[in-house]
Amino acid sequence: MKEETVRKINGLGKAGDIIAKICRVLLIIGFVGIIIGLIAIIAVPKDLVKVDVGTNIGVKVDFSRYGELSEAEQENARQGLEKSLAEQDGDGRIADYEVTASSVTVHLVTNEITFGLRNLIGPMVVALLYVAASYVSMRFIGLLCRAFRDCASPFEEKVIRCMKNFAFSLIPWVALSMISDSIISRSMFSANKFFVGVNLGTVLLVLLILGLCRIFRYGAELQKEHDETL
Repeated sequence: MKEETVRKINGLGKAGDIIAKICRVLLIIGFVGIIIGLIAIIAVPKDLVKVDVGTNIGVKVDFSRYGELSEAEQENARQGLEKSLAEQDGDGRIADYEVTASSVTVHLVTNEITFGLRNLIGPMVVALLYVAASYVSMRFIGLLCRAFRDCASPFEEKVIRCMKNFAFSLIPWVALSMISDSIISRSMFSANKFFVGVNLGTVLLVLLILGLCRIFRYGAELQKEHDETL
């Protein structure tokens, strides 16, 4: 029974090693593709391609259920909107409006955001870092799978060491998740603030694998005591 279980673990390790190798090849291709894309963006003229993005919003308040607006109320609404038109400043601006006895309709327009090819540099650099971090993690996954492939027991020291190294290889993912959104915002939307966020999922994954390392080490100690007793 024990030998059959170990053979299954060895088989899973062998399959995992093959999959990890394929993933590393794909990541290398992706890394090279992003590098070529970055070079192309830097090489072309800065203003070759521009994209303007804006949003139009219509807001209608219908008072017909509650009765019609008096002429004085309509005039007050017009004066208030005219004042807003004269003083407006910011992302949301009033383009036009319509006041009737039963409703008030306001059309808003947001400031247009202009994107150029150079704005893609930040997101592409972030993507490059993620691909590099993925390759490193996949490298350690491959080593862990090989340890399972060649082990006589899943509680061997080599398996535990490879598992711990894989957990540590995920730490760059935590660092990237903290700064990637800020880099993209500064590059795409010209944001002035630099903010830091934490991907709790990645942090929990690292802690989970380190916890499993503790469990495997405890299992290794139990197995060692069992072998010495025999």
